Parts: sequence; structure tokens; C-alpha cells
Amino acid sequence: MKVERRKTTRFDVFESASIVLHRRIARCVIQNLSLTGAKLCIQSGNTDLPPTFLLLRGSTQLLDCRIVWSADRTTGVVFTRPLRELTS
Repeated sequence: MKVERRKTTRFDVFESASIVLHRRIARCVIQNLSLTGAKLCIQSGNTDLPPTFLLLRGSTQLLDCRIVWSADRTTGVVFTRPLRELTS
């Protein structure tokens, strides 16, 4: 049985987002989201990401992210500043 280690509940959202890098943008899907982190699936571009990056959610919400784990095109991140609330 898998032990849940997350401190906050994650919700399945499956929404498009963009990973903002120095000279490029990588498209991704936020598969699940909590106040403290997310699971991302990289849709386009190189999957080699720096340890920290900005995630553009919607058209205005920029989230500072740090990679916790990565496998193939899927990456788990924590937010350097937790969200105050989950908004769609």
C-alpha cells in the first residue's frame, strides 16, 4: 500500500500551462494541483528543466517552482511560496 506523504490535498485539474525558461517556453499540462505543489506533464520541447523555473498558470498567475522529482515527461514540483487558495 502506498503511503501518502503530502501535507496538503491535491486535486485533479488537467489544465494547460507554460513553463517559462530563459530563452524558451515549454507547454505542459498541470495534472494535479495543491496549495504547495503540482504534477506537470511536459507536452512540447525539451524535457530537461532547470531545478527552478516559473510556471504560467492561466494568463496572469506566475508560480515559482522547484523540481522534487522527474520521470520521462512528468515532473513533480513544489511552489516556493504556497498558494493562498486554489482558483480555476
